[in-house]
Amino acid sequence: MKNPNVCRKIMYALIFSGLIIANGSAVLFGTGTMSPGFIMGGFVAVIGIVFGFLTVRCPHCGKLLNLKGWDTEYCSHCGESVVLEKAEKALDCKSSKEFA
Repeated sequence: MKNPNVCRKIMYALIFSGLIIANGSAVLFGTGTMSPGFIMGGFVAVIGIVFGFLTVRCPHCGKLLNLKGWDTEYCSHCGESVVLEKAEKALDCKSSKEFA
């Protein structure tokens, strides 16, 4: 995916679902032993963090964007727009309506 904002939301979903799986397993089976659900939930959360480090990057310079927050409009390293795709689509729609 090229849109880091979508990748950030997927990262959050993976982390939260992993934590829910791990906590649900801890509630159901207790914390005395390591249940498979607890290990699987932790693994899903770690995969979410790794996914974030690999995909939440500027499409222009490739540097890691801030993982906190919900949406980022501009890269803090190069200053380019991260949501360039939306602007291009809006311009394409306007130009096609003018010529129709």
